Amino acid sequence: MKKIRVILIFLFILTGALSGDNLTIENLYPDIPLIGIPPRDMAWSPDESRCAFLWNSQSGRIENLYVFFPESGQEPEPLTAYKKEGISTFCWGRNDDEIFFFRGTSVYTLDVNDLTVEELIKDRKRIRSLFLSPDSSYLSYLQGRNLWICELKTGSSFQLTEFDPEHEGISRYAWSSDSSNILFYHQDSSGIRQVGIPLFGREEVQIRKVLRPFPGDPANKRKIGVLSIPRRDIRWIPMEFENVLSCSWSHSGQKILVEESTEFANRRAIYVCDVESMTLDEVFREESRLFTFSWLWRSQWMDDDRIALTSDRSGFCHLYSLDLVENQLAQLTSGKWEVFDFFSAKGGGLYFVANRSRPENRGLYRVRPGKKGIVRIAGRDGVYKPVYSRSGRNICVLFSDDLTPFDLYYIQAGELRQVTYSPKPEFKHYSWAKTQYLDIPSGNEGIKIRAKMMFPPDFDPNKKYPAVIGSVYSNAVLNQWGGRDAHPTWGVDQYLVQEEKYVLMNVDISGSLGFGRKFREDMYQGYGVVDIQDLEAAALYLKSLPYILPDKIGIWGSSYGGLLTLMSLFKKPGLFACGIAGAPASNVYHAFPGQMEVMKSADDRKAYEASSAYFWSQGAKSPLMIIHGVVDTTVLFMDSVSLVRKMIREGKDVDFVVLPDAGHAWDMGPSFQTHFAFKKMIDFFARHLKN
Repeated sequence: MKKIRVILIFLFILTGALSGDNLTIENLYPDIPLIGIPPRDMAWSPDESRCAFLWNSQSGRIENLYVFFPESGQEPEPLTAYKKEGISTFCWGRNDDEIFFFRGTSVYTLDVNDLTVEELIKDRKRIRSLFLSPDSSYLSYLQGRNLWICELKTGSSFQLTEFDPEHEGISRYAWSSDSSNILFYHQDSSGIRQVGIPLFGREEVQIRKVLRPFPGDPANKRKIGVLSIPRRDIRWIPMEFENVLSCSWSHSGQKILVEESTEFANRRAIYVCDVESMTLDEVFREESRLFTFSWLWRSQWMDDDRIALTSDRSGFCHLYSLDLVENQLAQLTSGKWEVFDFFSAKGGGLYFVANRSRPENRGLYRVRPGKKGIVRIAGRDGVYKPVYSRSGRNICVLFSDDLTPFDLYYIQAGELRQVTYSPKPEFKHYSWAKTQYLDIPSGNEGIKIRAKMMFPPDFDPNKKYPAVIGSVYSNAVLNQWGGRDAHPTWGVDQYLVQEEKYVLMNVDISGSLGFGRKFREDMYQGYGVVDIQDLEAAALYLKSLPYILPDKIGIWGSSYGGLLTLMSLFKKPGLFACGIAGAPASNVYHAFPGQMEVMKSADDRKAYEASSAYFWSQGAKSPLMIIHGVVDTTVLFMDSVSLVRKMIREGKDVDFVVLPDAGHAWDMGPSFQTHFAFKKMIDFFARHLKN
């Protein structure tokens, strides 16, 4: 009896120690994240009976192969158990019991039944994109930026292309249905500017050269080629493309679908290429006076005579079918919501992801051309990232909501059946902050923006709380763990709410997806214009709440979010008590050419200076912290140095946190780096919002 009592007391102490009252940055961000690492690269077997994926069931980084059988209802089965070096890529083999995978420097074959492994290809480095030819004769792969095949009958490997990997090569490819041709996308970067990135911490400073074009610079040369397996020659589609969005084979392998746009995203065209003659016909075109976002544009073959595509010609991005014989476009979905992605199943029907139920959701639906009605595939609210079997009969998804980190689920009779559990065991012992969604007035009269708020667990509306808006960015309000995609600061959010007792808010600023073309086109005015008006509206809304301290509201964001933070402090002086800008894009002269969709011309000095925070720093009245990694190749570290130098001369209050080994994703580095940076953030907010 005493033994049982001791165990119960121990469990009580353990649960208390892991409760929401004891959050620390260290236990939120150990070397392996508390939320674990979800599965990746899910792939259905040819007969659609099972799904393989890469994962580590112990929440580690060494990934092994797993498979699950939907009909069995059992947990996924491990197929490999490597301890030191994991598997980087795989594909299904010549039957439903064979898998090819790459590990270390070799490609192996795995028998799914008896788990025997045999080496097929050895002494290879950096292999990716493993694919089996449809006739099961060849295994193809990219090594570096060149294409190779292995003849499975003999085990012999052949290099099919000989591009100079320093300057050109293949980024993606696909087999034709008859296995006679390979379609590939080729990029030539030989004319791209090189920028020097300093490397410190050694006996002397070293400079690493990286390809880094600026607005107005020559872009990559983009071509699409067809490689004949019997002849081993390449034929090129007779056109250089400005920005290839997709290219794919028709079901017969006789036609190629190519979708491209301008760098400014104000024109989009879809072409069909006849493989035999290599002639190219334009079948669809859209143009706009204002830019849009190419992120929502999609196109796929339905059959050899029909194409499914997305378009916002109605004002919202929806699904359409294009009959190539009759040259007729038919709208398949409509409403004040948007389609983000879709899949044309061979069994008929189009599956799509949309925010039809609520703006913050990314739900899964199906529509059948020629039939009325939209079917919701699964009813649970959240964000779905589906992987479909060939016919669409089976679907697995990476799913997440506000309280559930991403994990693998199988959809069965409209319900989600969990397949994997990736978080560490102690994750279940914490109490996580609850969220609230609401619409608030925006910076544009008559338009509302979607907002998300998080409250301390002991929130009392009769008390006063400081507040933080962030991490600010477009598409920031999502019903998924941690908010927006690529947002690893979920733990900082929880810590600020639960330990520091802030109220947190984020908003979908102008330019965010899911709210129609007009909402996106507002960004045409430039960076740091209407977008920060929306952030101002969010701050004013918080100031109007009786439980918010109106003079204790901070803001923070990284990359474009860093730009938003700088512009909010510089152009709206005094609105925020302080701000933190991580890797801030303070000089859009150094943006990527593709981001010219907002700026339009590299020669428009007035437009660039209007959207560059560097030229507005004299307006700052509130304290600012800048966090930046020295080896950042996306937003250059030297731009933050230039801004800090200027602000020091102007007598401004600026803290500069330098991370010597960090790149652009400074908040996704090793644990010692993230602990250092996140604690700097927490201390800065405490200094200016609480004391």
